[in-house]
Amino acid sequence: MKRTLFCLCAAGISAASAAASYPTRCDDLRALLGGNLVACWDFENPEDALLQAAGHPGSEYRPAVTIDTNMAASGNSSLRFETISFNEAKRRHPEMTDEEALTLARRSNTSWWGRNFSSDWSTQFGLGDEFWIQMRMRENNAFYAGPWGGDGPKKWILATGDRWIDFRSALREPLPATAGKGALIKLHGGDPVSRMPKGGKIKVGNEYIQYWGIDVALNALKVHFRGAEKTTVQDHAAGTRTHVHHARYAGACSDTQLVVTQGWNYVPASYHSCKTKDWKYEGHYLQLHRFDWIMQSGQRGNWNEAKETWEGGCLLSSIKKKDAVGTPTPDYSGCLRDRAGEGWVTWTIQIKIGQERWYSNDERYTHGSTIRIWRNDRLLTDLSPENRHPRVGAPTAEECRAFPSSIANAADCLTGYDFSRLDGSIRNNLRSGPLSASDVRGGEYGKIYLNLQSWRRQYLTKDDPLLCCHPTVIRWYDDVVVSRTPIPLPDGRLPPLAIP
Repeated sequence: MKRTLFCLCAAGISAASAAASYPTRCDDLRALLGGNLVACWDFENPEDALLQAAGHPGSEYRPAVTIDTNMAASGNSSLRFETISFNEAKRRHPEMTDEEALTLARRSNTSWWGRNFSSDWSTQFGLGDEFWIQMRMRENNAFYAGPWGGDGPKKWILATGDRWIDFRSALREPLPATAGKGALIKLHGGDPVSRMPKGGKIKVGNEYIQYWGIDVALNALKVHFRGAEKTTVQDHAAGTRTHVHHARYAGACSDTQLVVTQGWNYVPASYHSCKTKDWKYEGHYLQLHRFDWIMQSGQRGNWNEAKETWEGGCLLSSIKKKDAVGTPTPDYSGCLRDRAGEGWVTWTIQIKIGQERWYSNDERYTHGSTIRIWRNDRLLTDLSPENRHPRVGAPTAEECRAFPSSIANAADCLTGYDFSRLDGSIRNNLRSGPLSASDVRGGEYGKIYLNLQSWRRQYLTKDDPLLCCHPTVIRWYDDVVVSRTPIPLPDGRLPPLAIP
Protein backbone atom coordinates (compact mmCIF):
# COMPACT_ATOMS: atom_id res chain seq x y z
CA MET A 1 0.00 0.00 0.00
CA LYS A 2 1.34 3.35 -1.01
CA ARG A 3 1.49 5.70 1.97
CA THR A 4 1.88 9.46 2.01
CA LEU A 5 3.43 11.91 4.44
CA PHE A 6 1.67 15.24 4.55
CA CYS A 7 3.43 18.35 5.83
CA LEU A 8 1.34 19.78 8.66
CA CYS A 9 3.79 22.36 9.94
CA ALA A 10 2.17 25.22 8.02
CA ALA A 11 -1.03 24.72 9.99
CA GLY A 12 0.68 24.85 13.34
CA ILE A 13 0.41 21.12 14.06
CA SER A 14 2.92 19.68 16.49
CA ALA A 15 6.05 17.95 15.23
CA ALA A 16 4.84 14.67 16.73
CA SER A 17 1.61 14.85 14.74
CA ALA A 18 3.48 15.86 11.61
CA ALA A 19 5.52 12.68 11.82
CA ALA A 20 2.43 10.51 11.44
CA SER A 21 1.59 9.03 8.04
CA TYR A 22 -1.79 8.00 6.69
CA PRO A 23 -3.03 5.64 3.97
CA THR A 24 -4.73 8.35 1.91
CA ARG A 25 -4.73 12.09 1.63
CA CYS A 26 -8.31 12.10 2.95
CA ASP A 27 -6.97 10.69 6.21
CA ASP A 28 -4.34 13.42 6.26
CA LEU A 29 -6.97 16.09 5.85
CA ARG A 30 -9.35 14.62 8.42
CA ALA A 31 -6.57 14.98 10.96
CA LEU A 32 -5.56 18.45 9.74
CA LEU A 33 -8.93 20.14 9.12
CA GLY A 34 -11.04 18.40 11.75
CA GLY A 35 -14.65 19.61 11.79
CA ASN A 36 -14.01 22.00 8.89
CA LEU A 37 -13.69 19.04 6.55
CA VAL A 38 -17.12 18.61 4.94
CA ALA A 39 -16.42 15.61 2.69
CA CYS A 40 -13.53 13.69 1.17
CA TRP A 41 -13.71 10.91 -1.41
CA ASP A 42 -10.55 8.82 -1.85
CA PHE A 43 -12.10 6.14 -4.13
CA GLU A 44 -10.87 3.26 -2.04
CA ASN A 45 -14.09 1.20 -2.16
CA PRO A 46 -16.34 -0.06 -5.00
CA GLU A 47 -19.33 2.08 -3.94
CA ASP A 48 -17.31 5.16 -4.83
CA ALA A 49 -17.78 4.20 -8.50
CA LEU A 50 -21.57 4.60 -8.32
CA LEU A 51 -22.65 7.49 -10.51
CA GLN A 52 -24.70 8.84 -7.58
CA ALA A 53 -24.87 7.92 -3.91
CA ALA A 54 -26.67 4.66 -3.18
CA GLY A 55 -30.45 5.13 -3.28
CA HIS A 56 -30.22 8.16 -5.57
CA PRO A 57 -31.74 7.87 -9.06
CA GLY A 58 -29.00 7.01 -11.52
CA SER A 59 -26.77 5.31 -8.94
CA GLU A 60 -26.15 2.27 -11.15
CA TYR A 61 -22.69 1.38 -12.41
CA ARG A 62 -21.62 2.28 -15.90
CA PRO A 63 -18.81 0.62 -17.86
CA ALA A 64 -16.99 3.95 -18.19
CA VAL A 65 -16.73 4.67 -14.45
CA THR A 66 -14.64 2.27 -12.41
CA ILE A 67 -12.27 2.08 -9.46
CA ASP A 68 -8.75 1.71 -10.85
CA THR A 69 -6.45 -0.09 -8.42
CA ASN A 70 -3.44 0.46 -10.67
CA MET A 71 -3.44 4.24 -10.47
CA ALA A 72 -3.65 6.50 -7.40
CA ALA A 73 -2.51 9.90 -6.19
CA SER A 74 -2.67 8.48 -2.64
CA GLY A 75 -3.86 5.22 -1.17
CA ASN A 76 -4.49 2.30 -3.49
CA SER A 77 -6.91 3.48 -6.18
CA SER A 78 -8.66 6.28 -8.04
CA LEU A 79 -11.82 6.94 -10.05
CA ARG A 80 -11.36 6.15 -13.73
CA PHE A 81 -13.34 7.59 -16.65
CA GLU A 82 -12.64 6.36 -20.16
CA THR A 83 -13.98 7.01 -23.63
CA ILE A 84 -13.59 3.95 -25.84
CA SER A 85 -13.98 3.57 -29.59
CA PHE A 86 -16.38 1.32 -31.50
CA ASN A 87 -13.45 -0.98 -32.35
CA GLU A 88 -12.41 -1.18 -28.69
CA ALA A 89 -15.96 -2.02 -27.66
CA LYS A 90 -16.01 -4.86 -30.19
CA ARG A 91 -12.62 -6.11 -29.00
CA ARG A 92 -13.77 -6.23 -25.37
CA HIS A 93 -17.18 -7.68 -26.19
CA PRO A 94 -16.98 -9.73 -29.40
CA GLU A 95 -20.43 -11.14 -28.67
CA MET A 96 -22.02 -7.71 -29.16
CA THR A 97 -23.79 -6.65 -32.33
CA ASP A 98 -22.52 -3.54 -34.11
CA GLU A 99 -25.38 -1.50 -32.68
CA GLU A 100 -24.68 -2.70 -29.14
CA ALA A 101 -20.97 -1.89 -29.50
CA LEU A 102 -21.80 1.54 -30.87
CA THR A 103 -24.13 2.19 -27.92
CA LEU A 104 -21.41 1.12 -25.49
CA ALA A 105 -18.88 3.45 -27.15
CA ARG A 106 -21.29 6.37 -26.97
CA ARG A 107 -22.22 5.66 -23.34
CA SER A 108 -18.56 5.66 -22.39
CA ASN A 109 -18.53 9.38 -23.13
CA THR A 110 -21.63 10.38 -21.19
CA SER A 111 -21.15 9.19 -17.60
CA TRP A 112 -21.38 11.76 -14.80
CA TRP A 113 -20.20 11.08 -11.25
CA GLY A 114 -22.04 13.28 -8.73
CA ARG A 115 -22.17 13.62 -4.95
CA ASN A 116 -23.89 15.95 -2.53
CA PHE A 117 -21.55 17.54 -0.02
CA SER A 118 -23.37 15.56 2.69
CA SER A 119 -25.41 12.38 2.33
CA ASP A 120 -28.45 13.90 4.11
CA TRP A 121 -28.27 17.09 1.95
CA SER A 122 -27.89 19.22 5.07
CA THR A 123 -24.61 20.89 4.05
CA GLN A 124 -25.18 23.54 1.41
CA PHE A 125 -23.66 26.99 0.95
CA GLY A 126 -25.53 30.23 0.34
CA LEU A 127 -25.22 33.95 0.96
CA GLY A 128 -22.30 34.88 3.20
CA ASP A 129 -20.76 31.39 3.07
CA GLU A 130 -17.29 30.34 1.98
CA PHE A 131 -16.12 26.89 0.95
CA TRP A 132 -13.15 25.24 -0.73
CA ILE A 133 -12.83 22.29 -3.12
CA GLN A 134 -9.70 20.37 -4.03
CA MET A 135 -9.08 17.34 -6.22
CA ARG A 136 -6.27 15.47 -7.97
CA MET A 137 -6.61 14.78 -11.70
CA ARG A 138 -4.60 12.88 -14.28
CA GLU A 139 -5.08 12.20 -18.02
CA ASN A 140 -3.44 9.73 -20.38
CA ASN A 141 -1.57 10.91 -23.48
CA ALA A 142 -4.39 9.81 -25.78
CA PHE A 143 -6.46 12.52 -24.14
CA TYR A 144 -4.41 15.08 -26.05
CA ALA A 145 -4.71 13.45 -29.46
CA GLY A 146 -8.07 15.15 -30.09
CA PRO A 147 -9.92 16.71 -31.68
CA TRP A 148 -12.66 16.81 -29.11
CA GLY A 149 -15.17 19.01 -30.86
CA GLY A 150 -17.43 21.44 -29.04
CA ASP A 151 -15.63 23.37 -26.33
CA GLY A 152 -13.69 20.41 -25.04
CA PRO A 153 -14.40 18.10 -22.11
CA LYS A 154 -15.35 19.51 -18.73
CA LYS A 155 -13.21 18.87 -15.68
CA TRP A 156 -15.82 19.35 -12.97
CA ILE A 157 -19.05 21.15 -12.17
CA LEU A 158 -20.02 22.71 -8.85
CA ALA A 159 -23.81 22.80 -8.74
CA THR A 160 -27.01 23.09 -6.75
CA GLY A 161 -27.45 20.41 -4.11
CA ASP A 162 -30.42 18.07 -3.97
CA ARG A 163 -33.14 19.35 -1.65
CA TRP A 164 -36.61 18.66 -0.30
CA ILE A 165 -39.59 20.71 -1.41
CA ASP A 166 -43.03 20.87 0.17
CA PHE A 167 -46.06 21.74 -1.96
CA ARG A 168 -49.66 22.25 -0.81
CA SER A 169 -52.56 23.30 -2.99
CA ALA A 170 -56.18 22.39 -3.87
CA LEU A 171 -57.99 21.13 -6.96
CA ARG A 172 -59.23 23.87 -9.25
CA GLU A 173 -61.51 21.45 -11.07
CA PRO A 174 -63.03 18.07 -10.07
CA LEU A 175 -60.86 15.02 -10.76
CA PRO A 176 -63.10 12.04 -11.63
CA ALA A 177 -62.08 8.46 -10.97
CA THR A 178 -62.16 7.90 -14.74
CA ALA A 179 -59.29 10.40 -15.28
CA GLY A 180 -56.45 8.06 -16.19
CA LYS A 181 -52.96 8.40 -17.60
CA GLY A 182 -52.42 11.79 -19.23
CA ALA A 183 -55.27 13.55 -17.41
CA LEU A 184 -54.52 16.95 -15.89
CA ILE A 185 -54.71 17.62 -12.16
CA LYS A 186 -55.44 21.34 -12.22
CA LEU A 187 -54.40 23.19 -9.07
CA HIS A 188 -54.80 26.60 -7.51
CA GLY A 189 -53.30 28.24 -4.45
CA GLY A 190 -49.87 27.48 -3.06
CA ASP A 191 -46.79 27.54 -5.27
CA PRO A 192 -47.06 27.12 -9.06
CA VAL A 193 -46.35 23.65 -10.45
CA SER A 194 -43.15 25.01 -12.01
CA ARG A 195 -41.66 24.72 -8.48
CA MET A 196 -42.42 21.00 -8.30
CA PRO A 197 -40.27 18.14 -9.57
CA LYS A 198 -40.96 16.92 -13.08
CA GLY A 199 -42.31 13.67 -11.70
CA GLY A 200 -43.34 12.34 -8.32
CA LYS A 201 -46.20 11.36 -6.08
CA ILE A 202 -49.03 13.64 -5.00
CA LYS A 203 -51.67 12.97 -2.35
CA VAL A 204 -55.19 14.08 -3.32
CA GLY A 205 -57.60 13.51 -0.46
CA ASN A 206 -56.72 9.97 0.67
CA GLU A 207 -55.46 8.84 -2.73
CA TYR A 208 -51.85 8.79 -3.88
CA ILE A 209 -51.36 9.52 -7.58
CA GLN A 210 -48.11 9.17 -9.53
CA TYR A 211 -47.64 12.06 -11.93
CA TRP A 212 -45.10 12.70 -14.68
CA GLY A 213 -44.81 16.05 -16.39
CA ILE A 214 -46.27 19.47 -15.71
CA ASP A 215 -48.35 21.98 -17.65
CA VAL A 216 -47.15 25.41 -16.53
CA ALA A 217 -49.78 27.35 -18.48
CA LEU A 218 -52.67 25.47 -16.79
CA ASN A 219 -50.79 25.01 -13.48
CA ALA A 220 -51.48 21.31 -13.75
CA LEU A 221 -49.81 17.94 -13.20
CA LYS A 222 -50.14 15.06 -15.67
CA VAL A 223 -51.41 11.77 -14.27
CA HIS A 224 -49.09 8.84 -14.85
CA PHE A 225 -50.65 6.16 -12.63
CA ARG A 226 -53.71 6.07 -10.36
CA GLY A 227 -53.99 3.95 -7.23
CA ALA A 228 -50.44 4.05 -5.95
CA GLU A 229 -49.74 2.96 -2.35
CA LYS A 230 -52.71 0.53 -2.44
CA THR A 231 -55.24 3.37 -2.39
CA THR A 232 -58.53 3.23 -4.23
CA VAL A 233 -59.16 5.37 -7.29
CA GLN A 234 -61.64 8.03 -6.21
CA ASP A 235 -63.64 11.00 -7.43
CA HIS A 236 -62.36 14.29 -6.01
CA ALA A 237 -64.37 17.50 -5.89
CA ALA A 238 -62.98 20.94 -6.62
CA GLY A 239 -61.23 22.33 -3.56
CA THR A 240 -59.87 18.94 -2.40
CA ARG A 241 -56.50 19.47 -0.72
CA THR A 242 -53.34 18.14 -2.33
CA HIS A 243 -49.89 17.64 -0.84
CA VAL A 244 -46.49 16.49 -1.99
CA HIS A 245 -43.23 16.24 -0.07
CA HIS A 246 -40.64 15.25 -2.60
CA ALA A 247 -36.93 15.20 -3.26
CA ARG A 248 -35.83 17.67 -5.89
CA TYR A 249 -32.79 16.13 -7.53
CA ALA A 250 -30.58 18.81 -9.03
CA GLY A 251 -28.85 18.15 -12.32
CA ALA A 252 -25.44 19.36 -13.38
CA CYS A 253 -26.96 22.04 -15.62
CA SER A 254 -28.12 24.19 -12.72
CA ASP A 255 -28.38 27.93 -12.36
CA THR A 256 -25.61 28.12 -9.78
CA GLN A 257 -23.23 25.88 -11.71
CA LEU A 258 -19.54 26.75 -11.87
CA VAL A 259 -17.64 24.83 -14.54
CA VAL A 260 -14.04 24.45 -15.60
CA THR A 261 -13.74 23.17 -19.15
CA GLN A 262 -10.72 22.18 -21.21
CA GLY A 263 -10.99 23.87 -24.56
CA TRP A 264 -9.19 26.30 -26.84
CA ASN A 265 -6.18 24.07 -27.49
CA TYR A 266 -6.16 22.66 -23.91
CA VAL A 267 -6.37 26.06 -22.22
CA PRO A 268 -8.67 25.58 -19.17
CA ALA A 269 -11.18 28.30 -18.45
CA SER A 270 -14.23 28.68 -16.22
CA TYR A 271 -17.81 29.83 -16.64
CA HIS A 272 -20.95 30.22 -14.53
CA SER A 273 -24.67 29.45 -14.91
CA CYS A 274 -26.46 27.12 -17.33
CA LYS A 275 -27.64 29.79 -19.78
CA THR A 276 -29.65 31.52 -17.07
CA LYS A 277 -27.55 34.44 -15.87
CA ASP A 278 -28.48 37.34 -18.15
CA TRP A 279 -29.89 34.60 -20.43
CA LYS A 280 -26.51 33.16 -21.39
CA TYR A 281 -23.63 31.05 -20.16
CA GLU A 282 -21.37 33.60 -18.47
CA GLY A 283 -17.79 32.85 -19.46
CA HIS A 284 -15.07 34.25 -17.25
CA TYR A 285 -13.30 35.74 -20.23
CA LEU A 286 -12.77 39.45 -20.66
CA GLN A 287 -13.10 40.90 -24.14
CA LEU A 288 -10.62 43.75 -24.62
CA HIS A 289 -11.83 44.53 -28.12
CA ARG A 290 -13.14 42.61 -31.09
CA PHE A 291 -10.27 40.13 -31.38
CA ASP A 292 -8.53 39.91 -27.99
CA TRP A 293 -9.71 38.14 -24.86
CA ILE A 294 -8.24 37.63 -21.40
CA MET A 295 -8.98 33.93 -20.89
CA GLN A 296 -7.62 33.38 -17.37
CA SER A 297 -8.16 36.26 -15.00
CA GLY A 298 -5.47 34.97 -12.64
CA GLN A 299 -2.92 35.39 -15.47
CA ARG A 300 -4.00 38.84 -16.58
CA GLY A 301 -0.71 40.52 -17.38
CA ASN A 302 -0.47 44.31 -17.28
CA TRP A 303 -1.97 47.34 -18.95
CA ASN A 304 0.39 49.19 -21.31
CA GLU A 305 -0.64 52.82 -21.01
CA ALA A 306 1.31 53.93 -24.06
CA LYS A 307 -0.20 51.28 -26.35
CA GLU A 308 -3.53 51.25 -24.52
CA THR A 309 -3.65 47.48 -24.46
CA TRP A 310 -2.93 44.50 -22.23
CA GLU A 311 0.38 42.69 -22.47
CA GLY A 312 1.33 39.31 -21.13
CA GLY A 313 -0.91 37.02 -19.14
CA CYS A 314 -3.36 34.65 -20.79
CA LEU A 315 -4.30 36.73 -23.81
CA LEU A 316 -6.21 34.95 -26.58
CA SER A 317 -5.54 37.11 -29.62
CA SER A 318 -6.64 36.47 -33.18
CA ILE A 319 -4.68 39.37 -34.65
CA LYS A 320 -1.26 39.16 -32.98
CA LYS A 321 -0.26 35.94 -34.73
CA LYS A 322 -0.80 34.86 -38.35
CA ASP A 323 0.01 31.66 -40.18
CA ALA A 324 2.16 31.34 -43.33
CA VAL A 325 -0.59 32.64 -45.60
CA GLY A 326 -1.56 35.50 -43.30
CA THR A 327 -4.66 34.00 -41.72
CA PRO A 328 -5.09 35.03 -38.05
CA THR A 329 -4.58 32.11 -35.65
CA PRO A 330 -5.07 31.97 -31.90
CA ASP A 331 -2.17 33.01 -29.71
CA TYR A 332 -2.17 31.25 -26.33
CA SER A 333 1.08 32.69 -25.01
CA GLY A 334 1.03 33.23 -21.26
CA CYS A 335 -1.86 30.82 -20.63
CA LEU A 336 -1.81 27.91 -18.21
CA ARG A 337 -2.28 24.84 -20.39
CA ASP A 338 -2.86 21.14 -19.85
CA ARG A 339 -0.24 18.97 -21.51
CA ALA A 340 0.42 15.29 -22.09
CA GLY A 341 2.67 13.49 -19.63
CA GLU A 342 2.13 15.84 -16.68
CA GLY A 343 0.99 13.20 -14.18
CA TRP A 344 -1.23 14.26 -11.29
CA VAL A 345 -2.44 17.87 -11.27
CA THR A 346 -3.97 19.44 -8.15
CA TRP A 347 -6.97 21.71 -8.64
CA THR A 348 -8.14 23.99 -5.81
CA ILE A 349 -11.28 26.15 -5.83
CA GLN A 350 -12.31 28.90 -3.42
CA ILE A 351 -15.91 30.12 -3.45
CA LYS A 352 -17.01 33.01 -1.23
CA ILE A 353 -20.60 34.10 -1.77
CA GLY A 354 -21.38 37.74 -1.02
CA GLN A 355 -23.67 38.54 1.86
CA GLU A 356 -25.82 41.14 0.09
CA ARG A 357 -27.86 39.24 -2.50
CA TRP A 358 -27.99 36.65 -5.27
CA TYR A 359 -28.02 38.20 -8.71
CA SER A 360 -31.45 38.01 -10.39
CA ASN A 361 -30.99 39.40 -13.92
CA ASP A 362 -31.92 42.93 -12.86
CA GLU A 363 -28.56 44.54 -13.82
CA ARG A 364 -27.87 45.45 -10.20
CA TYR A 365 -24.29 44.22 -9.80
CA THR A 366 -22.56 44.22 -6.45
CA HIS A 367 -19.30 42.41 -7.41
CA GLY A 368 -19.28 41.06 -3.87
CA SER A 369 -18.37 37.39 -4.33
CA THR A 370 -15.11 35.55 -4.95
CA ILE A 371 -14.13 32.78 -7.36
CA ARG A 372 -10.53 31.63 -7.29
CA ILE A 373 -9.25 28.53 -9.07
CA TRP A 374 -5.69 27.23 -8.86
CA ARG A 375 -3.96 24.74 -11.11
CA ASN A 376 -1.26 23.31 -8.87
CA ASP A 377 0.24 26.50 -7.38
CA ARG A 378 -0.76 28.84 -10.23
CA LEU A 379 -3.84 31.04 -10.03
CA LEU A 380 -6.02 30.32 -13.07
CA THR A 381 -9.15 32.35 -12.24
CA ASP A 382 -9.33 35.32 -9.86
CA LEU A 383 -12.71 37.01 -9.67
CA SER A 384 -12.48 38.64 -6.27
CA PRO A 385 -12.95 42.09 -4.72
CA GLU A 386 -9.21 42.14 -4.01
CA ASN A 387 -8.19 41.56 -7.65
CA ARG A 388 -7.48 45.16 -8.61
CA HIS A 389 -5.24 46.16 -11.52
CA PRO A 390 -5.33 49.96 -11.21
CA ARG A 391 -4.25 52.18 -14.08
CA VAL A 392 -4.63 55.84 -14.95
CA GLY A 393 -8.28 56.65 -15.47
CA ALA A 394 -9.53 53.31 -14.18
CA PRO A 395 -12.79 53.42 -12.19
CA THR A 396 -12.66 53.13 -8.43
CA ALA A 397 -14.07 50.14 -6.58
CA GLU A 398 -17.14 52.21 -5.70
CA GLU A 399 -17.66 53.15 -9.33
CA CYS A 400 -17.32 49.52 -10.34
CA ARG A 401 -20.05 48.54 -7.89
CA ALA A 402 -22.41 50.91 -9.68
CA PHE A 403 -21.24 49.96 -13.16
CA PRO A 404 -24.36 49.11 -15.28
CA SER A 405 -22.87 46.13 -17.08
CA SER A 406 -21.72 42.59 -16.46
CA ILE A 407 -18.18 41.60 -15.55
CA ALA A 408 -17.67 40.19 -19.05
CA ASN A 409 -17.93 43.71 -20.51
CA ALA A 410 -15.94 45.63 -17.91
CA ALA A 411 -12.26 44.68 -17.77
CA ASP A 412 -11.46 47.49 -15.36
CA CYS A 413 -14.13 46.27 -12.93
CA LEU A 414 -12.80 42.73 -12.52
CA THR A 415 -13.06 43.10 -8.76
CA GLY A 416 -15.62 40.52 -7.73
CA TYR A 417 -18.45 38.40 -9.00
CA ASP A 418 -22.23 38.08 -8.85
CA PHE A 419 -23.57 34.54 -8.44
CA SER A 420 -26.93 33.77 -9.97
CA ARG A 421 -29.45 31.48 -8.27
CA LEU A 422 -32.65 31.16 -10.26
CA ASP A 423 -35.26 28.44 -10.31
CA GLY A 424 -34.73 26.10 -13.25
CA SER A 425 -38.26 26.60 -14.52
CA ILE A 426 -37.42 30.20 -15.38
CA ARG A 427 -34.73 29.01 -17.75
CA ASN A 428 -37.08 26.43 -19.27
CA ASN A 429 -39.83 28.98 -19.81
CA LEU A 430 -37.40 31.35 -21.57
CA ARG A 431 -38.56 34.33 -19.58
CA SER A 432 -36.91 37.67 -20.14
CA GLY A 433 -36.44 40.82 -18.13
CA PRO A 434 -35.76 41.35 -14.42
CA LEU A 435 -37.02 38.73 -12.00
CA SER A 436 -39.18 39.38 -8.99
CA ALA A 437 -38.06 38.33 -5.52
CA SER A 438 -40.43 35.36 -5.61
CA ASP A 439 -38.73 34.07 -8.76
CA VAL A 440 -35.34 33.69 -7.09
CA ARG A 441 -35.94 30.39 -5.33
CA GLY A 442 -33.21 28.15 -6.65
CA GLY A 443 -31.03 25.95 -4.51
CA GLU A 444 -27.62 26.55 -2.97
CA TYR A 445 -24.21 25.04 -3.66
CA GLY A 446 -24.21 21.49 -2.39
CA LYS A 447 -23.03 19.11 -5.10
CA ILE A 448 -20.03 18.30 -7.26
CA TYR A 449 -19.96 16.49 -10.60
CA LEU A 450 -16.96 14.90 -12.27
CA ASN A 451 -17.14 13.85 -15.88
CA LEU A 452 -15.36 13.14 -19.12
CA GLN A 453 -17.51 14.50 -21.90
CA SER A 454 -17.23 16.16 -25.25
CA TRP A 455 -20.41 17.62 -26.67
CA ARG A 456 -19.91 16.25 -30.16
CA ARG A 457 -18.12 12.94 -29.85
CA GLN A 458 -21.19 11.15 -28.54
CA TYR A 459 -23.11 11.93 -31.74
CA LEU A 460 -20.62 10.40 -34.16
CA THR A 461 -21.19 7.05 -35.89
CA LYS A 462 -19.12 3.90 -36.13
CA ASP A 463 -18.25 4.88 -39.73
CA ASP A 464 -16.56 8.05 -38.55
CA PRO A 465 -12.83 7.49 -37.98
CA LEU A 466 -12.93 9.56 -34.82
CA LEU A 467 -15.37 7.21 -33.11
CA CYS A 468 -14.46 3.92 -34.74
CA CYS A 469 -10.72 3.99 -34.25
CA HIS A 470 -9.50 6.48 -31.65
CA PRO A 471 -7.31 5.24 -28.76
CA THR A 472 -8.91 4.85 -25.35
CA VAL A 473 -9.06 8.24 -23.64
CA ILE A 474 -8.71 8.07 -19.84
CA ARG A 475 -9.03 10.54 -16.99
CA TRP A 476 -8.45 9.68 -13.31
CA TYR A 477 -9.68 11.56 -10.22
CA ASP A 478 -8.52 11.09 -6.66
CA ASP A 479 -8.87 12.79 -3.25
CA VAL A 480 -11.88 15.03 -3.92
CA VAL A 481 -12.20 17.32 -0.89
CA VAL A 482 -14.82 19.81 0.34
CA SER A 483 -13.88 22.10 3.25
CA ARG A 484 -15.05 25.24 5.02
CA THR A 485 -11.44 26.45 5.32
CA PRO A 486 -8.44 26.64 2.94
CA ILE A 487 -7.05 23.27 1.82
CA PRO A 488 -3.25 23.05 1.64
CA LEU A 489 -1.59 21.70 -1.46
CA PRO A 490 -0.12 18.19 -1.16
CA ASP A 491 3.28 19.68 -0.27
CA GLY A 492 1.75 21.55 2.69
CA ARG A 493 1.70 25.06 1.23
CA LEU A 494 -1.51 27.04 0.94
CA PRO A 495 -2.51 28.03 -2.62
CA PRO A 496 -0.77 31.37 -3.28
CA LEU A 497 -2.68 34.52 -4.21
CA ALA A 498 -1.70 36.58 -7.21
CA ILE A 499 1.09 39.11 -6.75
CA PRO A 500 -0.48 42.63 -6.64
